[in-house]
Amino acid sequence: MRVTRIAPQKKRPGRKNIYIDGNFAIGVGAETLLRAGVRTGDEIDVQFLSTIERTERESALKASALRLLSYRARSVREMSDRLKRKKFPQEEIGVVLGELERAGLLDDQRFARMLIRDQMMLRPSGKAALKQKLLRHGVSRAIADEALQEVLSESSEGEGAEQVAQKYLAVRVRPGIDPAVVRRRLVGFLTRRGYSWDLIKPLLARLLPAQETDPPE
Repeated sequence: MRVTRIAPQKKRPGRKNIYIDGNFAIGVGAETLLRAGVRTGDEIDVQFLSTIERTERESALKASALRLLSYRARSVREMSDRLKRKKFPQEEIGVVLGELERAGLLDDQRFARMLIRDQMMLRPSGKAALKQKLLRHGVSRAIADEALQEVLSESSEGEGAEQVAQKYLAVRVRPGIDPAVVRRRLVGFLTRRGYSWDLIKPLLARLLPAQETDPPE
């Protein structure tokens, strides 16, 4: 088989159409053409053409991954799942993800730390809620635990809980509400935010000192 023509695509000049023995064979990007080193007049075989096709798929896969990363950081599993939904082959996904990890563009540990810090700025939450969010994003339990321990010290988690509780009391509580109801609702709210009773109990003692601080039934 002989490459008889390489021509720019009309609607996408950055891409090239490769013609073999006078017939259109494949459209490729500039990176694929450069990596293949193919030129008009070259003799190629089926295996070489297959290599060009694979290179083009990997190039498209990498471009898709980089677009996803341009919107926000992602975990390795999250990225893999998104690319699978785009019907890319699993083997080629693994190759591209490996390249992105080596380049530092995919890093679950860094992703986990960033997600925790962002969450604590935008919507302070307890360790339990943060861990569940990390797991939903595809971070492993081991990495989630390590990141939480590194980023979220007991003092900072407690400060976040107090900030959340004070805002809740200022916005949600109206004069005349039964203090027991206030206490119960605050405990429920903080629990849903992922805070443990060990953090909630001393917080109740400070913010609602007249109330009992035993765990709710």
